[in-house]
Amino acid sequence: MPCQPPMADSVVSSEERRHTGIPSLLACLQCRRKHLKCDAAQPICSRCAKSSLDCMYIASRRGHRSYTPRKRPRNQESPSEHLLMLPGASSDLSPSATPTLTSESPGAPISETEDTPISRRTFASISGSRTDFQLDAAPSSLQLSRVSFGVTDSTFDDDEYLLGLFYSHLYPNHPFLVPQTCYKHQAYPVYLRLVVQFAGSHYASSTLSDSLVGGVDAKLATTSEPSVPLVQSLLLLGILLHSRLETTKASKVIARACEMAINLGMNHARFATEYGLNDPVKEESLRRTWWELYVVEGYLAGLHRQSVFKSNSVELSASLPCSEHLYAKGMRPPPYINLGQFDQRFFSNGNVDFGSACYRIGAIRILARAINISGSNQHSHEDQNDVQAVDNALRAWRLHLPAEKTEFFDHSGRVDFMILQAHSFIEFAHILLHFPRSDLAPNLPSMVDITCLQRVKRTSSASSQHAIKAVSACKNLSDLAALPVDNHTPLFICCLVFSCIVQLSACSSHSCDSTPKHSGQVAVMTGLLKQMGRFWPLAKDVLRHINRIASVVFKPQYIASSDASHTPSDSAVDMDDMPDTMDWLNQFFSGDMSMDELFYGSQLIE
Repeated sequence: MPCQPPMADSVVSSEERRHTGIPSLLACLQCRRKHLKCDAAQPICSRCAKSSLDCMYIASRRGHRSYTPRKRPRNQESPSEHLLMLPGASSDLSPSATPTLTSESPGAPISETEDTPISRRTFASISGSRTDFQLDAAPSSLQLSRVSFGVTDSTFDDDEYLLGLFYSHLYPNHPFLVPQTCYKHQAYPVYLRLVVQFAGSHYASSTLSDSLVGGVDAKLATTSEPSVPLVQSLLLLGILLHSRLETTKASKVIARACEMAINLGMNHARFATEYGLNDPVKEESLRRTWWELYVVEGYLAGLHRQSVFKSNSVELSASLPCSEHLYAKGMRPPPYINLGQFDQRFFSNGNVDFGSACYRIGAIRILARAINISGSNQHSHEDQNDVQAVDNALRAWRLHLPAEKTEFFDHSGRVDFMILQAHSFIEFAHILLHFPRSDLAPNLPSMVDITCLQRVKRTSSASSQHAIKAVSACKNLSDLAALPVDNHTPLFICCLVFSCIVQLSACSSHSCDSTPKHSGQVAVMTGLLKQMGRFWPLAKDVLRHINRIASVVFKPQYIASSDASHTPSDSAVDMDDMPDTMDWLNQFFSGDMSMDELFYGSQLIE
């Protein structure tokens, strides 16, 4: 049976509270916003009833007991370093080895209690004696006789505010955990719940998220048994680390998650049915976890110009995700679809309703083909055939989209985040395929230092057709950025970076007549980066560098001289005024890992 929404906690009635003088521990959102006293009457408080307002209750962020903040020890390592260190001496891999937070646990401050909300808790106390999180602890050398789903801690209280932020903002873009109404019933282990709240904290304040990363690290340090929740924790953590500008660590975390998932058998069709406990929501979450790993690893491979990635090199028989509305309602899809059936849509006379997530996966599969030929000899006839084949796949993907998948909003205005990402990945693949082969690439200084171009030898006679297709993809990405969408995935950040670079290159090589068009599109994308920079350090950092370049490319004197006749030299960008290096982009896209480390994971797994 699908899970049911949790029942509301019992509360003291407003009438009893008035007679007994008991203060209300609850306040509805309307009273909170106006800083008014709320009688917490159920289902609607007196003020809202009188004013005909929408009365809604959420759990308070504040703990109801006092606590004393614990200062971080001076000799404690930086939280970002913990993720790459070796484990401690503990070798107990049983589920019972997962520590619980009690007042007797070493390092747990007496002044903090289990019901203290996560957003107010000192995270150095989440685990007992500290052991550093081990990236090397993957299951390849273990004999797995069963699949573990971890153990939960009944004494651990979720911070409802951070949980709500996660489900409101990030979850719609990466919906591999169970829907929010089923979250409490899922009994996720503490370490996964901490990562979820760490994700939500990015939408609260940067100070809060910085303080929580140490707690996530500390809890994962004591978790080494391969399990589905650990795969899910690493997957979500990898997305967060990438967005926090810790790209090397993010890639290593995702590599470990992929290796663990493959060893557990999550890529096989039978996995979800065998371990889903006949619960359609749990089964779907297992399938979605695998395919989310596939999408995220494939996307990161595109950024780092890796010609292969691990999850694309194994059997892919897991059923594809169902439609979002079926998942949210806990309904079993009729029937399950695999990749082979999805590919048959190109030659089918019928109209099969594939979920938007299927098209998102299809986009990453084409992206994988694009990066697979990134290192080929562009002078060869084989390369031209390969490029045309990938270009055909990109075009076919778009031509075979159902009419409803060309729109990003439903009739009620809800955003289809899966199809929105699918379109962005397709445009990203267009850029990776055509930009290095175009005559645009050399037109910005130090472009040769950009890793995404570094591994591709440019032809001596670059085709203008490649430039046209690259610029067209950038326009489409700019159009996506212009949509009234508040909660883009942080993975969209790097798509915007590539698009801005192509637009700036195009403006550098074209006449000044095209400057307003390009500058307008770049302005939209930098505007979105600015908004996303409120939550994600990655967006804030790349925006600073792109603005430096754009401020030179779009110099005001072009507007002032628009009425003058232009000579060929008028349309050239003064490269002496450009930033002298683009090493920031080179460093961002290259990382410091070899292909063997990422693909085979020899250093990460054994």
